[in-house]
Amino acid sequence: MYPQHWNLDSSSIERHWLRKAREEYGVKVILIQVQHFEGEHTWADSFAKLLALNQTQYERVISLDSDADVLEHMVELFL
Repeated sequence: MYPQHWNLDSSSIERHWLRKAREEYGVKVILIQVQHFEGEHTWADSFAKLLALNQTQYERVISLDSDADVLEHMVELFL
């Protein structure tokens, strides 16, 4: 999932990585609209994390937070 405010012009780093994930690794990338609530700035961008729970059409969903560090191979998660 990626937010609608990402710059996806031909030279952006976001476009490069989304294309690489989709074309080289078969990742399905989904555009999402980030929900914001009036007066609640602390958690405004955190609501998008909950959208991973809506992906019930898949057998398996892997959600990594932006501050996560992957320390080992995750191949077994994709088998």
